[in-house]
Amino acid sequence: MKAALLAALILAATGALAQTEPDPAPPQQAAPELGEVKVVPRAVRPRIASKRAAEINAREAERRLEQAQLKRIEGAEPLPGEVNGGSVPNYRYWKRQEQLRLAVEQAQRRWNQTHRMHGGQAQPMQASGIQLVRQEK
Repeated sequence: MKAALLAALILAATGALAQTEPDPAPPQQAAPELGEVKVVPRAVRPRIASKRAAEINAREAERRLEQAQLKRIEGAEPLPGEVNGGSVPNYRYWKRQEQLRLAVEQAQRRWNQTHRMHGGQAQPMQASGIQLVRQEK
C-alpha cells in the first residue's frame, strides 16, 4: 500500500512538472524613440567609458600641443630686459626659449603617446616645422 502511494505521488509530481510550460522568453525591447535613453548592458559600459576617456585625452593632448607651439612662436621676440645693449639677447632670453622648447617637446610626447594608445588614427603635428627667426632691426 505504501509503495503504491509512493509511486502515485512520484508519477503525479513528474506529470505536473511535464505539464508546466517553460518560462516565456523575455519580451524584446523596442528600439528607443527620440528622447528616450537606451539602456547599455553592464558588460559594454566600461569599454564605452574608456573609449570616451581616450578620445578626450587625445583631444586635450592635441590642444595642449597647439597651445605650446603657439606660445613658442609668440615668444620668439625678446621681452624687455632680455637684450644686452644693442640687439643681442642675454641669458634670460635663451633660458625662456629653452623653457618654451621643452614645453613643446613635452606636449609632443604626450600627443604621440595618446595617439599611439588611441590607435594612431590621426597624423602627428609637425612641431619641427616651426622656425623661429629673429628679425634684425
